[in-house]
Amino acid sequence: MVAAFSLLFAFSSHAAEDLPAIQETLKFHNRGYSGLGLDDPTLTVSGSVRYFGLDGRAYAREGGTKSEHMRDLDLREQLGVSQLLLYDFDLDLRPSKRNHLSVEYFWGEEFGAGQIGWPTGFNDRYYADTGQTDGGIALFGLRVGWDYRVIDRIGWLGRYKMDLGAGVFGLKSYEYFATEKEEEHLSREEIWAPFTPYASIHSEWQPNSRFAAGMDLKIGLPSPQDVPEMISEEPAQAKMLMAELNASYALTDWISLRAGMDVWNLEIDFDGVEDDKLGHTARNETELWMTGGYIGVSVNEPQQILLAGLKSLFR
Repeated sequence: MVAAFSLLFAFSSHAAEDLPAIQETLKFHNRGYSGLGLDDPTLTVSGSVRYFGLDGRAYAREGGTKSEHMRDLDLREQLGVSQLLLYDFDLDLRPSKRNHLSVEYFWGEEFGAGQIGWPTGFNDRYYADTGQTDGGIALFGLRVGWDYRVIDRIGWLGRYKMDLGAGVFGLKSYEYFATEKEEEHLSREEIWAPFTPYASIHSEWQPNSRFAAGMDLKIGLPSPQDVPEMISEEPAQAKMLMAELNASYALTDWISLRAGMDVWNLEIDFDGVEDDKLGHTARNETELWMTGGYIGVSVNEPQQILLAGLKSLFR
């Protein structure tokens, strides 16, 4: 009996000493679960700057013009654009333990000076002069997606998560081109693919409560042929592949730093009748190979931070 009481006392003393560590471990393991339900959704807002090295081609050809059968324009050589800076804004709403809605918008524009050694055409214009050229590229994207968490487990080296998702992208590209003599009047063409479905997979490894690393992959699915005219009278189709390696570090319970590396391949194609009311046919395309990285910040529960700030002002 004495031995049993001694063993129980020793066990209790040891448990009391380890209680803070046990509580921290449980807090880490339950992070993302506690207080998370339909009546207590979580919101995360993120912003980042993405820098890409750029390669690709572009053309815009109207049927019946001399430029219809010209060679493609190389983004680096003829448009003079070799890099692109994108500004990215992301909102993530998690209404339940396994489901979350994400909305993302990004935009960027870059101009450059290139060189061309042969006559070419762009849009409905024919450029007979060779030599210096001016060009540019702009890219805009709006994404809405839904993700479902299929794996969320605690393992020997930390917590492992995996989300499967699907959604739709709207991609828009502007291309600018002119010879040096006409640089003040850049010819511009817009290609707009309003509905590009995609499937995604996101995995994450979290060894502790502060640091996380993961992978994100988005693959475009076949686009619909027709969209409502209120969206676009001449919609294009798009192909896309986006791969990302990322990491984040939580500075506080509210703010995290994010960084990662990206590889994107985007292609936007239009083959059809222009909306110039004259029935002109056209073939337009932008294809981009983009490799780079990003850095950004995430804010958890920004509405609570805002409310706390307002309360402190009126005290």
